Amino acid sequence: MSEEYKKLIELAFSKISVAELKAKLTELENVLPKLPEEEVYDELKKILVVDINGIELSCFKGESRTYKKGGIFYRARDLDPKTEALKLTDFWEPPQDKIKYGRLNQPKQQLLYISPGEIMTPMKEAGIKENNFGLMVRYEAIEPINVMGIGFSDDLLGNFPEDTNNKINLITNFLKTMFLQNNSLSYLISSVIAQKIYDFDNFDGWVYPSVANQNGHNLCLKLPAKSKLKIHSAFIFELINGEPRPYYSILVDEKVYLYNDWKEKNSKAQQILDDMFSDNGQLQENEVLSEISYQINFLR
Repeated sequence: MSEEYKKLIELAFSKISVAELKAKLTELENVLPKLPEEEVYDELKKILVVDINGIELSCFKGESRTYKKGGIFYRARDLDPKTEALKLTDFWEPPQDKIKYGRLNQPKQQLLYISPGEIMTPMKEAGIKENNFGLMVRYEAIEPINVMGIGFSDDLLGNFPEDTNNKINLITNFLKTMFLQNNSLSYLISSVIAQKIYDFDNFDGWVYPSVANQNGHNLCLKLPAKSKLKIHSAFIFELINGEPRPYYSILVDEKVYLYNDWKEKNSKAQQILDDMFSDNGQLQENEVLSEISYQINFLR
C-alpha cells in the first residue's frame, strides 16, 4: 500500500473514535433488519463511508483468492421429476424470472453459484429435500478465476497506529457478521454488502463461507466469468437418507447425453460418475490464497 493511501485511510478514521464507532455499528446492526430495501445501503453508507474532500470511500480488510486453471467446482439445483429433457441452459445460471434474493444476488440478477471441490456444500445450499431429485454439475476452470473473499478476515494488525487498526477491524468484523446472517432478511443485507461495498471491477466474483455447510465455501461468479469454466460432467440424483443416489450420468457437449446402463459390465454411466470424482484431491493444488490486505473502495 502506498504512503498516499495509508495517509488517506488514517485521515478517514481520525474523524471518529473507537467508542463512537462501536456505538454506531451496534445501532446499525439493530436498525438494518427493520429497513425497507432502498434504505439499507443509505444507512450503511452513513457509518462505513467517509467523505474526504468530496471523495467517498470505505476501507476494510479483505482477501483475494485465485483458483488456477484445472480447479474443480460443483453446482447443484433441484430438478422436477417430470422434466422430459435437459437443455444446455439447465447446467448454468437460472433464468431471470426464477431468481429471488440470494446471498449475493438481487431479484432477477443472474450470477453463477458454485462450490470448490466437494458436493455436499452445493447440495445443502440448493436446499434439496429428502426424496427429491437434483442435478449435480461438475465444472473445471480453463483459466484462472480471481475472486474477492467476504466473511473470512479475522483481526489482524496492519501497518497503522493501534487506534486505526482497531477501527478497521471493527468495520471488517461487522461486515462479516452482517453478511453471514441466516434469517429472513439476511439475503437483502448480504446482497447489498457484496454489490455495493465488496464489488471490485477486476474480480470475477466473490468467495465466502457456506452457512448451510460448516467449513464449506461458495463462489458466486459474475456472468462474464462463465467463459473461464467448462462443463466436465453431471448426474441426476435422488436424495436418500441425506446422500445423492445417482439415476443418470451426463456428458455435455453441443448436446446433452444421458446414460443409465448401471447394470452393464462396462457401464458408461458408472465410468462417467467415477471420473467425475476421481481427481478432487487436486483442488488444494489449484487454490492460492493471497495475504489479507486492506481494501479501499471508492464508492459511486
